[in-house]
Amino acid sequence: MSAKNMTYQLRTLELAIAHGDTAETECLLDNSPDLLEARFPENIGLTPLMWACRNRHVAIVESLLKRGASVNEINPKGADGDGGNTALWFTAQGAFHGTLSIARLLTQAGAEIDHIGEHETTALWMAISWVHMELVQFLLSCGANPQIKNAKGITAIDSLKADLSWCEAQPKPTENMKRILFRAPRMIAYLEKIHV
Repeated sequence: MSAKNMTYQLRTLELAIAHGDTAETECLLDNSPDLLEARFPENIGLTPLMWACRNRHVAIVESLLKRGASVNEINPKGADGDGGNTALWFTAQGAFHGTLSIARLLTQAGAEIDHIGEHETTALWMAISWVHMELVQFLLSCGANPQIKNAKGITAIDSLKADLSWCEAQPKPTENMKRILFRAPRMIAYLEKIHV
């Protein structure tokens, strides 16, 4: 395959996954199975599986895993500490829709629960920082370690407490701050109850 054709196919696959087009994604992979473990150079070196997880497309994640996508691949790590993350880490970061279903698929496929990724954070670290209660409970049930400290030497619960305190001090909270103000107290109470 020529470099130009490869670039075109990668971009087409990236867009198909971003739009949640399972049929187009599968058609592209049927025609070029080597794209399964390709990297999207314009998108921090994510694999199709990482990209599908980040975009919360459960059906595409399931299809990619059935095709043999590597569940514990990591994206390139930069000198600044960014990167080095798995599909599970990207699942724990951001929007909630589809997250729990994807996390179940990944763990069933052998995802490493406590992989240390970006700035020495784990999927559980991200789930706590995004205040995603259901995902936190699921990852803990899979044996995730809540005591892992990030590059700054703090646990996720300590970071969440600091975020909550900062948000409470703001006179005009943003939508993200409001999410933390609404969800964080319950998350902190839950984690403290189970002695995290």
